Amino acid sequence: MNEKSSRTAWRIAIPIVLVAAVVSVLYVRSREQRISTNDALVSLRSAGFHRLVVHRNWGITEPTYDDIDPRGQWSEFAPIKALRFHSSARAKAALWTRAELNKELAAKRRYRPNPYVAVGWLDFPRGFDARKWHSARVCNVVVSSYNAKQDPSLTTRFKRAVSALRKKCPHGWLRVLG
Repeated sequence: MNEKSSRTAWRIAIPIVLVAAVVSVLYVRSREQRISTNDALVSLRSAGFHRLVVHRNWGITEPTYDDIDPRGQWSEFAPIKALRFHSSARAKAALWTRAELNKELAAKRRYRPNPYVAVGWLDFPRGFDARKWHSARVCNVVVSSYNAKQDPSLTTRFKRAVSALRKKCPHGWLRVLG
């Protein structure tokens, strides 16, 4: 084999390898376990959360997500909230931990004497305490609960909701409490 034919072989092989790599990545991504909005809604209802409403958010440059809230309580700090994304990577990026919330609250206190007044997009409720915050990501769904009155039944229902979601996506869950 001369030098010219080996260069020609490489010119043919490289695009083929690149196409195969792209196809395999797309195949793996399409096989990612996802929970539908309806399944998330059913899981929350089976855990004892009722009067839930789905808000569909249509992005311009980003994929859409669905926001499941109790009727009349469209807030980050509702007793229960679920965000259903189109991928687990998006859900992972959207997960707020207790440490992140404390850091955000401290930043607001530095720049504003009353951090409970709206500044930025995250409005903290009066008397906010990060220990009352619970959040979890199960596949492509982020579930959070702000238990302002530290009601043990709300904590139990939150845990049941996460457990019900885990059953719908057994191999792709991550639990974060703080």
